[in-house]
Amino acid sequence: SWQKARPWHMDDNNSNLAKDNEVTMTDIFKNKKVVVFGVPAPFTGTCTHAHYPPYKKLEQEFKSKGVDEVVCYSVADPYS
Repeated sequence: SWQKARPWHMDDNNSNLAKDNEVTMTDIFKNKKVVVFGVPAPFTGTCTHAHYPPYKKLEQEFKSKGVDEVVCYSVADPYS
C-alpha cells in the first residue's frame, strides 16, 4: 500500500498514523487511467521548483486524454 501525504502532527481533524492514511493499489488504479510519476528529495527546493511543476502544468493535458488521476510518488527517507 501507499500513504497519503500527511501532516507531521495530529489534532482532532488530522491523523498522521500510517493506518489512517493507507491507500491500496486497488484504491488508486481500479477502473481508472492513472499517470504516476516519482520525484526524488521531496519537500526540497529542487523538488518544489524543478521536479514537480512540469507535471502540474501537464495535468489538464493528461486529463484531456482520458486520465482520471495524476499521482506524485515520493519517498522521504534518507535510506531509500
